[in-house]
Amino acid sequence: MWADGEAIGKPENLDEARVILNKLRGKFHEVLTGVAVLGAGGEKLVEVDRSRVAFRNFSDQEREDYLASGESLGKAGAYMILGGAKGFVESVEGSVTGVVGLPLGRLKKMLARVGVETGVDVSAMLKRRIGYED
Repeated sequence: MWADGEAIGKPENLDEARVILNKLRGKFHEVLTGVAVLGAGGEKLVEVDRSRVAFRNFSDQEREDYLASGESLGKAGAYMILGGAKGFVESVEGSVTGVVGLPLGRLKKMLARVGVETGVDVSAMLKRRIGYED
């Protein structure tokens, strides 16, 4: 994850999570997720999925309520987009599942390139289950 040219990882404690969330508040940040597929014939595909997430200018109280949930710990960027931080998100350009940790739309395309068809409409499934398309 990148914000203002700085790599942002997982916070070790709530104080670090608070600092990270403050950096992301009211701004765009980029989430990069690597995906690798090894086909049965030895084909190797490695790609990086890039998404841009905009956070709204949430209040200090909203931030503190989220931190109190404990959800921010162990999460890159100190948030879980499908959890309590969903309300912080103003927009997503790119793959929501990439922000979650596995870009399903990209993975489906990569699998097809090595001969594996899933038969799943990823965007429709995500829209139905989480309210986002991928």
